[in-house]
Amino acid sequence: METNTRYKNKKAFSVASIVSAFGAKTIGTKVVDEKRFKAFLADALGTGIRDDFRQMRLLLPHAAHETVSCGVARISDIHGDDDLVARIHRGWPGVYARREKAAPISSLSAVVYTREAYLTDPDVLADSAETARIIDEDARYVLVAVLADAAPAPAPAPSPTAFVHNIAGGNARFIPATKIEENGTIHGSEIWSISGDLDLLHKIISEARWVENYWKNYIIVAD
Repeated sequence: METNTRYKNKKAFSVASIVSAFGAKTIGTKVVDEKRFKAFLADALGTGIRDDFRQMRLLLPHAAHETVSCGVARISDIHGDDDLVARIHRGWPGVYARREKAAPISSLSAVVYTREAYLTDPDVLADSAETARIIDEDARYVLVAVLADAAPAPAPAPSPTAFVHNIAGGNARFIPATKIEENGTIHGSEIWSISGDLDLLHKIISEARWVENYWKNYIIVAD
């Protein structure tokens, strides 16, 4: 694979501001060996990635599993209130399994955007400080999530709250061709009337089923 010379000798990747996996106390997947994890990711970015992608979930090797703690527990392993904790995460209160209930890891992946794709993400466009930081670091890629999961790849599914946020404009993949204002005003064709929006509706329904089925079996863990 050819390497884009623009990025030669530059930082391999930036870490998005929303990534909490490297914190001493966090919710979800936790990186317990930052140096080795970043080395595995840098290696994967250098050898296992297409040049034409904008965002992708990159599967990391089994040897990298020991650098993280799984982000979920199996609901079947939760036996009472003592196995749970209450936390506020990104402004939302929620109930989580205790870290010690984390399940064995079946798959580990990193969600990575190109720098250009990340800078056009709706949430990033609304955050001038994050935009300035990413531009200044000028890395080729941006790590936006670390996903250590108990289910085989390509799980895990986004949480129901995150999924609704994405549909509501938080992720460019879900922006319809028909523009709808907050007051309900429609610009362009009637909602869902063009083929692109119909395809988007089918994608939303399919992913909603995936989210529902996944979270029947798992619960996020927290420190």
